Amino acid sequence: MRTLGLFVLVGVCLLAAAGCVPVATPTRDPAAPVKAWVDAMNKGDVDSALALLADDATLLGGAMPRAKGKNVVGLSLDYLAGLKTKLNLGDCQPQADRVVCGLSRVDDCIAAFGATDGLTGKLEFIYRPDGKVRQASLILDDSRSPEYDRWHGACRL
Repeated sequence: MRTLGLFVLVGVCLLAAAGCVPVATPTRDPAAPVKAWVDAMNKGDVDSALALLADDATLLGGAMPRAKGKNVVGLSLDYLAGLKTKLNLGDCQPQADRVVCGLSRVDDCIAAFGATDGLTGKLEFIYRPDGKVRQASLILDDSRSPEYDRWHGACRL
C-alpha cells in the first residue's frame, strides 16, 4: 500500500511539473495592425480600418488636422478613401507602446499636384494596453509637403 501511495504521489508531482513547463508562445507582431489598416485603406474599406481603432481614438493628419472618436475619424478616412488614397509601407519600428512606419502616400490630389510617385511620411500607431489603437498619425514629411499643403486647398472631390 505504501508503494502505491508513493507511486501516486510521484505521478501527481510529475503531472504538476509538466504543467509548469513554460510553453513557447508566438510573439505578436506589433506592426500587424498597421499593415491590416493600410491594406483596408488601400481597398477603400473604411469599416475594417475603423475596427482596429479604439472608440475614442484620435487620427492626426489625414483629411483633418485632428479627428477624435470613431465617427469623426471615419469621416476623415471616408474622405481619404474617396480620393483613392494608396499607402505604401516602408520599414516599421516597434517602440514600447507604438509602431512607427515609413510610408509613401499617393491619392488623386497628390497625383494632380504632380507627385505621381507619392509623398513620403510616417504612419505611427500608439496602442492602448488592450491592443486597440488609441492614436494614429499619418504625417507627410516629404520636402514637397509644404508646397503641397498650400496647393491642395484647391483640390476638391
